[in-house]
Amino acid sequence: MLPLGFLAIALGVFLLRRGLAAWTIGRSLAILVWILLAVGFSWYPLAEIQWRFWRFASALSSGRALVVEGVVADYSQPEQLKMVHDRFRVGDAYFEYTDRVDNGAFHQTVAAGGPIRPGLHVRISHYDGVILRLEIEKSPPT
Repeated sequence: MLPLGFLAIALGVFLLRRGLAAWTIGRSLAILVWILLAVGFSWYPLAEIQWRFWRFASALSSGRALVVEGVVADYSQPEQLKMVHDRFRVGDAYFEYTDRVDNGAFHQTVAAGGPIRPGLHVRISHYDGVILRLEIEKSPPT
């Protein structure tokens, strides 16, 4: 969506610069409105990502994030609408995520090379249903 917004801005600026003198005020105003809407649609995804980042960072730093530690159990990879999800449980906490949607937190599925495996001992800091920090116990050298 972001590249399309910038393309719309460029188109609006091009039209505005090319025909400002020859066009009526109504057409020029319409192009200015077009540019403002394109800017809004371009910056919204960036603002949303930034807002999520600050929200999750605040949850970690203020202690509002919950921490669960234990063994990964009930691991599965159901496919929903052509998207692979990782689903598992640690203690009483259930987690589900996909690598197709960037939610600003951990979302690396096993299919995409993620580290979660059944039987793995982990410590997870989570908030509002998303994994903010994943710590994996290193196995002792053999």
